[in-house]
Amino acid sequence: MDFIVNKLLPSAVVLGSAFGGNYILKKILNAALGKVKGGSLDITIKKILIGASTTLVYIVAVLMVLDIFGVNIASILTIVGALGLAIGLALKDTLSNIASGLMIVVLRPFKVDDYVECGSVSGTVNSIGLFTTKLTTADGVFVEAPNSILWGNVPTKNYTRNPIRRIDIPVGVAYEDSINEAMKVLLSIAEQDPRTQTTSQPPAAFVNRLDDSSVNLVLRVWVDRTVYWDVLHDLSREVKLGVEKANFTIAFPQCDVHIKNNP
Repeated sequence: MDFIVNKLLPSAVVLGSAFGGNYILKKILNAALGKVKGGSLDITIKKILIGASTTLVYIVAVLMVLDIFGVNIASILTIVGALGLAIGLALKDTLSNIASGLMIVVLRPFKVDDYVECGSVSGTVNSIGLFTTKLTTADGVFVEAPNSILWGNVPTKNYTRNPIRRIDIPVGVAYEDSINEAMKVLLSIAEQDPRTQTTSQPPAAFVNRLDDSSVNLVLRVWVDRTVYWDVLHDLSREVKLGVEKANFTIAFPQCDVHIKNNP
């Protein structure tokens, strides 16, 4: 009877409190995380925090039960600490991916459905996991990249974050052509496309560089990111046709060879 009163009943109370406390803790975390950043925090970090808190509650409960039965907890904690250190050293790359995943989820340099580029990795983000991020490249190839590659090695470019993007279309004309008239033609082509008039930055044309065989002009427009590729393709075509229609020469690299006969 003493064993039941002094050992089993306190242990049952501790374990029951652990289950009940874990349930309450989950409710509190769900309610708190649901209010972060005006919506809901990414499902990945929710799972991580709830899983970590659940594990912590159960570990504390087990240690309390062991203490009730007279087990030396200090020695157990020492062994667990040594094992944790050994496992941490063995899995340092995996832990780096976990840490990178947490930073991506919390700081949000990109999110699902964004098109990103990081070194040799680029594509539309399908999901952000604890260890890896899954993407689909522009040509439909599935890529699963470790989080440590997308965080910390090189800057990650997010092509979807900003609402507008810039398009530069280079055009090389001959030195004999009037660059002022050529720039007027380029601006006229851009201004006829209503998609280039949706921002506060109007189209611009300017001389970019003086090459050996051409004067390089640039037509620059700002467009909504959702029509970026459509405008790029359409304007490139219209610039080619418009420059030819205005009788300007689209220059290409060439070399004049002069042969001199020695007497």
